[in-house]
Amino acid sequence: HELDLVGMSLFADALRDQILFLPVSMNNIRAENVEQVRVYGAEVFSNLVWEIWSLDVRFALIDSFTIHAGNRRGVPWLPRERVTMTIQGRGLVAKPYWTTRAAGPTWRDISNTIAVPAYALHDVGVSSSDLAGWNLSANLGNVLDTKSGPIASSDGKQSGRTGVSEVEGLPLPGRTFQLVARTFF
Repeated sequence: HELDLVGMSLFADALRDQILFLPVSMNNIRAENVEQVRVYGAEVFSNLVWEIWSLDVRFALIDSFTIHAGNRRGVPWLPRERVTMTIQGRGLVAKPYWTTRAAGPTWRDISNTIAVPAYALHDVGVSSSDLAGWNLSANLGNVLDTKSGPIASSDGKQSGRTGVSEVEGLPLPGRTFQLVARTFF
């Protein structure tokens, strides 16, 4: 067993006159202009290697807010806590992996009236490297496919369902499948 890497990173970002793209339904998004977006946070990470397996764990704590029409609110779809854990095979031609991404509660809208509960997504895949100059990978995202989760406004008057899977951080419904072939020349 060896603890390969332990570290921490701090980050901060402050933007003015920012456009946020927010989902309004399972198939549509809307651009929303906000006066300011500020994001501060810290991420702690560790990588443990054991024989042919590696375990990568990351925890991020994020303080984010928007200032819109003079009001301070949370940034939609940016949760306060985010945890990622990946178990991956090492030293094999085909490297299997399992990733779990968990996010704390957040908001679906700029007014912070539609709450999105905490959720966890699980991905499984396999990747290979240097097969006659090619790298191949296949990934099934959101293996357990909850498709959607309950939402409710803070006043309890609006309710419905919202997608909880994501691709590159953008919330989407259902599973995703990616098959990638890459070569370098």
